[in-house]
Amino acid sequence: MSIGGSNHRIRGLFEMALSNDMLCNSVVLWHCYMGYELNIAHDPYAARHICFLRTRSKLIWLDGFLSLKSVLTGSFLI
Repeated sequence: MSIGGSNHRIRGLFEMALSNDMLCNSVVLWHCYMGYELNIAHDPYAARHICFLRTRSKLIWLDGFLSLKSVLTGSFLI
């Protein structure tokens, strides 16, 4: 399996887990998904999308500001 295929598979597993009503509000799961995008897939823009556009958790948002400060632009924050 190629690296791109592995990334697609892992993202699919995260998405499947987050579609579960019992897990969709799991701060740990959202944090792991964001961490995967940042540290393993090396896609900070995907992590930013997950953190700020997909979650409604203030805890994840606060963590996102700390973790994603290198990719946050002024226009995004306005």
